[in-house]
Amino acid sequence: MNKFIALLVLFAAGCGGSASNDAPSLPTVTEVTASQTSYQAANRQLTLVAAANAASSYCFKTGTQAPLASDPCFQNSKEKTIDLTGSLTAYHVWVKNASGTVSATSQSGPCSAAGFAASDKSLLPTVCINTSLGEMVLELEADKVPNTVVNFLKYVNAGFYSGTVFHRLGSNFVQGGGGQLVNHQLVSKTTLYSPIAMEKPSSTGVYNSIYSISMARTSDQNSATSGFFINLDNNSSWNADANPYAAFGRLISGYSVASAISKLTGTVGTDGTVTPDQAAVVLWAVQLK
Repeated sequence: MNKFIALLVLFAAGCGGSASNDAPSLPTVTEVTASQTSYQAANRQLTLVAAANAASSYCFKTGTQAPLASDPCFQNSKEKTIDLTGSLTAYHVWVKNASGTVSATSQSGPCSAAGFAASDKSLLPTVCINTSLGEMVLELEADKVPNTVVNFLKYVNAGFYSGTVFHRLGSNFVQGGGGQLVNHQLVSKTTLYSPIAMEKPSSTGVYNSIYSISMARTSDQNSATSGFFINLDNNSSWNADANPYAAFGRLISGYSVASAISKLTGTVGTDGTVTPDQAAVVLWAVQLK
């Protein structure tokens, strides 16, 4: 009899262990990706896609306040299309399971959490440029170099830079924003606005130092339109009035991305710069603030 009771106790314990192993999983956001089609690029849109465990519905919204299970933000689709017009805050994503348990948040949007953090620390207008090699965040000296910054932001907010490439590389700079690849050939992209007058570093106090961003131009000092470059060295000779390039901001996140772009291989020109065989493509550029 005692042996029989002991067997019942062991059987009950085994059943209890099995029941705990079958406890429902808590909902968790495992990944959120952002992507853009050519149609969306033309219409300044982006699609966020959430991957999650044990999710029955998804909530995408700006702001960090966690939703209740009854919040109308929850939807069956794991995708959310957002507009890239104007300055943007981060998007946050939550999921809930069939029991109504809400997950912790996961951040996504046109820029990464690290990119938004860099932007938040700056007191200046910022732009996130997402490329095929990663993202970079810029801060822009709107008060010191007003006309150049206004011009650059007009191109950003028009969606001009989506699909353009970094087409000219050197050990001390990477240049983009002026062309795109069509059938593997670099072609100039028709600019949207008239050339702007030069704002010289000697007048603005914003110099061609390492990680600054400057406007590309022809031999005419007042010819800058959409093209820009990121300095990867202290290019002090471009601050002189005799041969100035208008610096108007600087890189504040994504230094390794700029460096990786500069190391792409390709055809070396007579001036020593490289036209890359597989150029880094700008997926989108968006003003964060």
